Amino acid sequence: MKVTHEELLYRVTERAAMNAQNLKQKDRQRRNMVTDIYGVEYTRQGDANNPAVFYIPVSPASAYLERFSFKLIIQPFVSSVGAGTGSAVVNVKDRSLSISNNNITPNPHDHATDPHTHNLVSGISLTPTTASDFRVSIEGIDVTPYLMAQYGEWIDGEGVWPSLSIDEDYDILEVASDFEAEGRSDDVNKLVRSGYKPVTITSSAPFQVTMVVWVRFSHVNR
Repeated sequence: MKVTHEELLYRVTERAAMNAQNLKQKDRQRRNMVTDIYGVEYTRQGDANNPAVFYIPVSPASAYLERFSFKLIIQPFVSSVGAGTGSAVVNVKDRSLSISNNNITPNPHDHATDPHTHNLVSGISLTPTTASDFRVSIEGIDVTPYLMAQYGEWIDGEGVWPSLSIDEDYDILEVASDFEAEGRSDDVNKLVRSGYKPVTITSSAPFQVTMVVWVRFSHVNR
């Protein structure tokens, strides 16, 4: 069927109007976009000389941060056990000694052992942690006293801290608010600025820690 000039013009105009409406809807959707990183886990090990270090990504849209918090799960220290390593019972050869005129003969004396081998099955070994005195730093800033104040108690051995409740975790935005009240604007910027944010955990003895992170922010959907 032959399309008249008027019909063609109407269809082009209708298509342009539809495209404009679609673009308007997309723009509205972009303005309302929210990203919610919910319960992402990172696991590290550390000891008195080697801290556990996490790098937590914070979006370039950090000005619109709505939540930045985490739980800490302290667990037994994990080490691997390889085949051909371990301990064994060693039998020492007998050696007779005699005493003559209050002297031991022979003197000096030694003991020899037979050659021996020992093997272990490959696997892992879990060592219960005795770690205490946990401290947490973000971007090199010690935030331990501020996290301790949020719940009135602090990490004390293995378990989930601050609690098993899904609604209770260590709130970094609350720490930033405390810094703001103290006039520490530079430290506030360090806590919430975008990038891979180093979180360092130290303690007095070997430990394994899992950090469960929540980050929520609104931004333009790209």
